Amino acid sequence: MDDDNERNEEEKKGKQAWGNKIEFLFSCISYAVGIGNLWRFPYLAQENGGGTFLIPYLVMLVLEGMPLFYLEMCVGQLLRKGVIGSWSAIHPTLAGIGWAAVVTSTVVGMYYNVIIVWAFFYLFSSFQSKLPWSMCPSGNGTSAEICRTSNATSRYFWFNSALDASDDIGHPGSVNWKLCLILLLAWLVIFFAMAKGIKTQGKIVYFTTLYPYVILLVLFIRGVTLEGAGNGVLHLFQPDWGKLYDPNVWRTAATQIFYSLGLGFGGLVAYSSYNKEDNHTLKDTIMITLINSGTSIFGAVVIYSILGHLDFKGIIKIDDVGSGPGLAFIVFSEGLTLIVPSVMWSIFFFLMLLCLGIGSMFGTLECVLASMADIYPTKNWRREVHVAIVCGISFLVGICMVTRAGSYIVELFDQFAGSLPLLLIGFCECMAVSYVYGACRFCDDMQRTSGRRPGAYWRFCWRFLSPILMVLLFISSIIFES
Repeated sequence: MDDDNERNEEEKKGKQAWGNKIEFLFSCISYAVGIGNLWRFPYLAQENGGGTFLIPYLVMLVLEGMPLFYLEMCVGQLLRKGVIGSWSAIHPTLAGIGWAAVVTSTVVGMYYNVIIVWAFFYLFSSFQSKLPWSMCPSGNGTSAEICRTSNATSRYFWFNSALDASDDIGHPGSVNWKLCLILLLAWLVIFFAMAKGIKTQGKIVYFTTLYPYVILLVLFIRGVTLEGAGNGVLHLFQPDWGKLYDPNVWRTAATQIFYSLGLGFGGLVAYSSYNKEDNHTLKDTIMITLINSGTSIFGAVVIYSILGHLDFKGIIKIDDVGSGPGLAFIVFSEGLTLIVPSVMWSIFFFLMLLCLGIGSMFGTLECVLASMADIYPTKNWRREVHVAIVCGISFLVGICMVTRAGSYIVELFDQFAGSLPLLLIGFCECMAVSYVYGACRFCDDMQRTSGRRPGAYWRFCWRFLSPILMVLLFISSIIFES
């Protein structure tokens, strides 16, 4: 009853509030655990020392990931505004931190929804008696000949049937109208899910959060029973202790922690602003970050058990497996054709990718929408108008990503849009709280509102350790990219 009264008081003030604590936790987990946990972490672990990679990965989780995650949750809960409003409240000149997060989230949301489009396409294509990427086109035409000479039918289906890809980004060609219509569908799904705010989202995340874990567990049980699965998992975790002395491995681990937790996007600030003031933020931080990292490790075992089976069958060489869309839509889709009944497993798998992608989209766009509710002139507009503007503009921009060169544009956005800007945002957040607002004052305010004061370790990380790590990561990323 007390929770209901507090929520009603918040709504009278025009501020939404979570229906219950589970909705908040599931929303944060669904935001953090995304598609990258399945197609990026396994590759990075295997390439950077196998089981040895877990050491720098977990170290960076404690030194960088948890402190900044905790900081963003505290800022949102204390100031109870979107990301622009929160940093403006700390100091008006710091509004740029919020604007940087909003721009980054908007750009990332534009291309991330195209990945959801690809998952939709494969899901729809799975509703056939036989998976279309398991066979070449019938007949003796050019397409059939190209398919037969390719390395795998799944590769042909991906580039020729799904993407209809051109040779390079300089030849965009025409719009792929199948993908364009699915892009419209994807943005309509986001619109209707987010138009009513967290009241609707809070119910949807029960499915988008739990369903992927059910399917991962089922795939794990099925995957470890396949021939060659053990070799695949051993290959993933085979330690290379020499990698611990490679600075690039530590840079990779820190980068993966930063991005997989959704730090710097502003989604955590927005989500936690809907919490009660006395919410136990530290406990939530530890729980969510550990679940995220645990999912990455568990997902890697699932992926490599099936890749081990593909290697055993001679279909792929496990050392040649990459990351990104190719892992999910070429390599793994090829593996699905070998698991009976393949149609059922394909539907389950690509529906799981959809849930992972949509859950992450909720948090990414909530940063933008919560900020629109805080600033003039959009603060007095209805939530539905905010969502319609964001989804409409994003759909129009996204059309260039469903042309024949669309996959190259998505890759370009993925490489640059959500990398260095997030490090700069994270660094500025630590500086703003520690030296502009004042770390001690910030902790005093947290104790006054929530009854819990952040400990000395967190203050040390916010003031010194985490900013230093982000500066080193920023510089090393520039050097490595150049």
